[in-house]
Amino acid sequence: MIEMNHIFTTTMMKHVLASVALMLITTAPTTQAAEGEDHILKPGQFPPPNSGTYLAGELVFVDPINRRGGLRLDGNPGGHHHVDYFAMLPYGIIWYNGTPAELRAIPIGTHVHGYFYLPPVGEEKTIPPLPESQQQYTLKRNHAISLEDDFSFYQRRGQAWKGE
Repeated sequence: MIEMNHIFTTTMMKHVLASVALMLITTAPTTQAAEGEDHILKPGQFPPPNSGTYLAGELVFVDPINRRGGLRLDGNPGGHHHVDYFAMLPYGIIWYNGTPAELRAIPIGTHVHGYFYLPPVGEEKTIPPLPESQQQYTLKRNHAISLEDDFSFYQRRGQAWKGE
């Protein structure tokens, strides 16, 4: 029983520490890096604060085993209607209904918010390139450090709605 409690406590501590680190990174105001100043992730290092790019859209594809998915971005950037694929970073966290969750727990069609980075060194081919005719629509920042549904996103910012 003592060994089981130790394993549970250790696992919970890892999740708490990862959540705290992620909240520190994502609660700071983020700005999109200026052209030519993109931060490239390095193995064993967390990205610096204020270096992620905020993207939001509808979740239309999920590969929970490989922690991959596809978004149809808000605002129809560039006039295209295709799916922008992404990969979760190994230390990335997913929030659903205000709690940490697995990618498989988020239903298709859910509107999500996330912070994205360029692929880490050596993982540039994680997301296959689009066909030659659609290269202009390729999403450069396709590795997510956080992904959360509307409820979680606005709850963490202290925003709420009052129904009457």
